[in-house]
Amino acid sequence: MKIEIDETALQILLLALQDARDKNIGDIDLRKLLPSLEDRQAFMKLYHQENGDPKVYEEDLKYNCEFLYFNPNDALFILYGAAIKALEAKGVTPFVEQYDKYEL
Repeated sequence: MKIEIDETALQILLLALQDARDKNIGDIDLRKLLPSLEDRQAFMKLYHQENGDPKVYEEDLKYNCEFLYFNPNDALFILYGAAIKALEAKGVTPFVEQYDKYEL
């Protein structure tokens, strides 16, 4: 199923992500959201695949990382870049004054 997101929703998402990114959210304890190590590993594997750095995940596994904490700011960069690319693909210029383009 493909979900269509209209331009207004993307613009709002972009502004919200920019605001959240600027606030520098602290680390969250993944054990509260994902109590099992297997679930945390699956989450971090997907995160690193989407972030374009799957080797980082593999390195973490070598050191028996338990993936206890995660900084949501890292994920915001991916969403921010995706929102910008989605708007540009629709031929719409994002209305944030300044933004950085992040490769996905």
